[in-house]
Amino acid sequence: MGDTFIVDVGIGDFIKEPVVLREGPSVEDGKTYRLEHLPDASWRFHNAEGAMPPNFDFFYEAANEDQLGATCSNLQSDPQSIFRQNLICQQMTATGLKGLLGRMYTDTDAGLDGHLIESEEELHEVIVQPHHFITSKCQAGCAAQHF
Repeated sequence: MGDTFIVDVGIGDFIKEPVVLREGPSVEDGKTYRLEHLPDASWRFHNAEGAMPPNFDFFYEAANEDQLGATCSNLQSDPQSIFRQNLICQQMTATGLKGLLGRMYTDTDAGLDGHLIESEEELHEVIVQPHHFITSKCQAGCAAQHF
């Protein structure tokens, strides 16, 4: 009792079980993750090799809702934001991750890591039909931007 934990809130290809907020490595399903306490009192989470995002920094403190809102607004509206330049879809499974970043598709359960979607038809076959990741309207927008 008394331990503090870090848990996934849907950031990406990440831990599935809570991990004690403590410097050092942890292993889950054969993947090694690491927490590092930085000099400015922040923490850096080092993701498993090949996972996205590879790392991120955070502070152990209450969230600044105004800053969070401003950051989210900027990521959604700035034309240079990766979130405006790419279609991004993710689905965590009990054993892995299915994800699309622009035209790059990853399905860790199927052993696909960074498969390039070559056509609008393949996008429909691989992503839309079996996973219902995106609607036909969203698919049309993705196709217009990427193909």
